Amino acid sequence: MDRCAEGSLRSALIQFQLAFDTQQERRVTIRWDRPRQRSRRGKTAVAATQVEREQEGFVFHQPKVLALVPPEWLCASLVAWQQVPASVNDIAPWFDQHLLDQFPGSLVHIASPKYAPHLYDRPATYAKIYVRHGQPEQLQAALQSADFYVQHLGEDGFFTLKPGDHKYVYAEGAAILYLLTGDERYRQAVLQSLISWSKWQACRLRGRRILDGAAYRFRHGRLPARL
Repeated sequence: MDRCAEGSLRSALIQFQLAFDTQQERRVTIRWDRPRQRSRRGKTAVAATQVEREQEGFVFHQPKVLALVPPEWLCASLVAWQQVPASVNDIAPWFDQHLLDQFPGSLVHIASPKYAPHLYDRPATYAKIYVRHGQPEQLQAALQSADFYVQHLGEDGFFTLKPGDHKYVYAEGAAILYLLTGDERYRQAVLQSLISWSKWQACRLRGRRILDGAAYRFRHGRLPARL
């Protein structure tokens, strides 16, 4: 599905049919050390594995089945960069406990029509909580928040609830969820967000005069056109 710069596999999309007629939960073991025993004739579009569900006035595209991967494997894969399973977090256990305490109350903001609750890449935050804890409600929150975000990403690459503000332009959450699901919408969202950065105006300061620039901004509220 995706390769690293040197050509090695970054992620692989695995598809198979499995009935859930009588069971709400099924366990599947995937091995990499044995030859493939079955092959599908073709790839099923990710959209065909999803259903639309209205919640809080917004239509989410949700998978028919949530495929959960153990935190130990997810953390070792580095799909969400350097993470450790919450079960072995002996150095700062309070951190994961704080995540769990704050998680339920945060869900009401996933489809908020206000821009403020969407600051700091909510999809990436939920995705990393899922990677560390591996619970279905955490993956569901990551997918829902990412779905809301990509559906509010404008043609100019900005978040439509806060146009022109780069603080609301994210790519990490969409990138993680693309690697986890293979949903092409997330990959396109990453590329779409890059468009906004062509409008970024950078001011670079050099040497000792960086302090002059800081002092000028403190007095005048802005940087001079030229230092």
